[in-house]
Amino acid sequence: MTLEQQKGGHVLSKATIARITGILFLVVVPVFIVTVVTDSGVDTRVDFFRADLRDVADSETQSFVSAGFGFLMSGLFVATGAGMYLTFRPYERFLSLLGAFAFLAAGVSFMAGMVGRLTLTQLAREFGGTSGIEADQIVPAARAVALASEWSFLAGLGFFGLGLLALGILIIWRRPLPRWLGWMAAGCGILIIVGMPTFFISVAGSLIGFVWLLITGGLLVWRGTNDAGLTAS
Repeated sequence: MTLEQQKGGHVLSKATIARITGILFLVVVPVFIVTVVTDSGVDTRVDFFRADLRDVADSETQSFVSAGFGFLMSGLFVATGAGMYLTFRPYERFLSLLGAFAFLAAGVSFMAGMVGRLTLTQLAREFGGTSGIEADQIVPAARAVALASEWSFLAGLGFFGLGLLALGILIIWRRPLPRWLGWMAAGCGILIIVGMPTFFISVAGSLIGFVWLLITGGLLVWRGTNDAGLTAS
């Protein structure tokens, strides 16, 4: 049975929910990679920003493609948070809720970053079509938008780390999955959060976190969770 009846309606079974969550884990990783790879990027340092803004104007189509995948990624993070909560709530309510909220917040932050990216693309188009004083007036506004977009993306990574930390502690404590996956998730979460000021450490932690999503997603699709740690129905 993959569906069970409850009060006249159909409710997905625990195993089915776990598989759906696993699929979301597997899908969000390649979408994130495509989003980053297709992003032309912009150097927000004052001395380099003007030249990079012109490059953004020249690669407008690429920016739209990256933003499109970015919005998809944001939605997947929101859906993944919901799946995480439904999958792990029977084991520990608070930690599963914290992890789900963190993934939801990550999705919203990434979405804000994509809105900023689209705004920057529009400003870059205007910058490319003007010169002199008008162009000089666009640069500060475009740089402010670029910085806000960049920080929104970093905030998304931070929330992603918080979600991994919460889920890692839950797995270590209640063992819905092998405990080593819990230590791996918690370690990635700490690395991302603590490494935020240095950026590169945070990115390294995120990359390991995406490997964790692939491993955990495959495990959830293959065999679901372990019932031994269940504490609630």
